[in-house]
Amino acid sequence: MIRRRLHEDAEQCFRFAVGCATEAADWSIRAQALSGMANLAVHQTRADDALSFAEMALLCADRLSPMVQAMMHNRHACALGAIGQKREIECLAAVGRAEDAFAASTGDEPEWITYYDQSQLERDDGRALLGLALNGGACEEAERRLRSSIQGSPPATTEARRSLWRTWPR
Repeated sequence: MIRRRLHEDAEQCFRFAVGCATEAADWSIRAQALSGMANLAVHQTRADDALSFAEMALLCADRLSPMVQAMMHNRHACALGAIGQKREIECLAAVGRAEDAFAASTGDEPEWITYYDQSQLERDDGRALLGLALNGGACEEAERRLRSSIQGSPPATTEARRSLWRTWPR
């Protein structure tokens, strides 16, 4: 009951942030808030809602920096992966778009996304592919991406990710 209430509170906060960012014409923050809503929906097994939020974040993709675009494409891929194999081709295409956007970054990015490095990209790629794997797809590529993310992470975050990795079904 408590967790459900916290999820409801989080979604209300994200909705408020989307409204504020839209009012301020801050497309990057709007996308970030919609990304949070998509992420929350995936965790709540609301894949269709996650897909809607991720697609809303991409409506103004031309106004987003390459790094923000990369993150939004990965949120889109994650939502598609959560739907399962019937959206596999689209999920893989979204992962490819995320990688292309990441490669196009010139370093002129919003301050809030400066943490988003190659390791984070690999993590998000792996997470999207894990959704496919858990819904009947192959798990090898998800495992490779997640391992690469852990190996490329700074030491402070590596141990936390290793503990998460130990929960990977084998």
